[in-house]
This record gives sequence, structure tokens and C-alpha cells, in this order.
Amino acid sequence: MKLLAVNVVVTLLVAVGAGLAIYWSLNDVSGEYQGMDPNIGVIQLTLIRKPAAMKGQIFYGRGTPLTISSGDVTNNRDVMLTFELPKEYVDQGMQARTATLSGQIDNGVIKGTLEESGFGVPVTLVRNKISSLYMQLQSHLPW
Repeated sequence: MKLLAVNVVVTLLVAVGAGLAIYWSLNDVSGEYQGMDPNIGVIQLTLIRKPAAMKGQIFYGRGTPLTISSGDVTNNRDVMLTFELPKEYVDQGMQARTATLSGQIDNGVIKGTLEESGFGVPVTLVRNKISSLYMQLQSHLPW
């Protein structure tokens, strides 16, 4: 009887832990997002939410990937991110670039505007759930 009670408690703890892990992964904005625009081509965005700031990069068109320099996702919904060409590329002679992504996340879809050099393009970026889960685990594990 005592062994049965221990087994029930362990099973409940595992079930609650698994439920919390699934809830956390579904509500974390970290992940990989992809979209397509006829003017600029394939758009790939990676976001990693860290306690201090957002990290990640965006790649579109034929340019070099831009990294997040400022901004955040507030209320797990409102996106306002600024991307810049990394300093090492500018030091190598590439032209400095800055882009801004503003919009909203809803059910794993970012709808907003990607703007560079005064030219704005409406974008819809869909979250890749498998890569996003892998990225979340990778960013939060200590190794």
C-alpha cells in the first residue's frame, strides 16, 4: 500500500512537471520564425529570450544576417526590435545597415513591418515549432 502511494505521488509530480514544461515552451517567444515576401525574398528570424535582453538575428534578401542591437518583446505580444550589421563586418568594409521589426505575436505568428532605410515591408513570420523547441532547450541548458 505504501509503495502504491509513493508511485502515485511520483506519477503526479512527473505529470505536473511535464505540463509546466509544455506550458512554458508554448508561451516562450524564443524560436525560429520564417516568412516570404516577393520584394525581399525569404525572411528568417531567430529569437532567444535571455533574462537581461533579447538575442537573435534576422536574415533576408541577399544581405548579411543582422543581429539584435536593441528592443524587446513586451507582454509576450508586442515586438519592437532593432537589428544592425555586426561591427566585425563593418570593420571589414561592409556598409553598415540597420533594420527595425515592429508588430505583434499571436499564436506563433509575427505580423508586422520590417523597415530598412525608410522602406517598410509588411511581413508575416510563422514560428517553426520543432526548431523553436530545440532552440529553447539549447538556450536554457547550461552546456
